[in-house]
Amino acid sequence: MWFRKEKLAQAARSNNFKLAWLAKRLGCSESYVSHIWNGDAAATYRIAKGLLEVFGYDAVMAAIDWGRTKYAG
Repeated sequence: MWFRKEKLAQAARSNNFKLAWLAKRLGCSESYVSHIWNGDAAATYRIAKGLLEVFGYDAVMAAIDWGRTKYAG
């Protein structure tokens, strides 16, 4: 799942989350979170689910880049 970086950054700022904390919470490296953050990599299902738990439904749905994300519909 691809995310729009400006929307993820906005959600993190409003919740005052740091990249290191988010990486630890999601169980992945800071560089992987950074690549997702910058739009250079897609998030796996597990990471996307973790982002949903951390940021909430509204923030994650607004941040998904639907043009680049393939999903089963």
